[in-house]
Amino acid sequence: MDETTSARSAWVAIAAQYRSTALARRVQLKRELATLQRGGSESLLAYFDRGRRLAIDLKICGGNNGSDCLYFSIISGLPPSFKNTVQCLTLTESPALP
Repeated sequence: MDETTSARSAWVAIAAQYRSTALARRVQLKRELATLQRGGSESLLAYFDRGRRLAIDLKICGGNNGSDCLYFSIISGLPPSFKNTVQCLTLTESPALP
């Protein structure tokens, strides 16, 4: 950090540095959530938990991510063998996700 003349200017410099880092992290988390895919040997519970953790991390970073986005990401990332499950989930009026 460069030399600063006051505590305020030091704080502004630190905040600016972390703001760009936080923005990059939010973008990364949004991308991961948007491209969420269930791994071949990954259990459904582990897959759902991975999506939920991404959504929580995004919220902590200041991202505005509703449960609808998480719900959509999770059902979109299921393989074709879950076609019937996805159809049932999309017919559910209120998803049971945190």
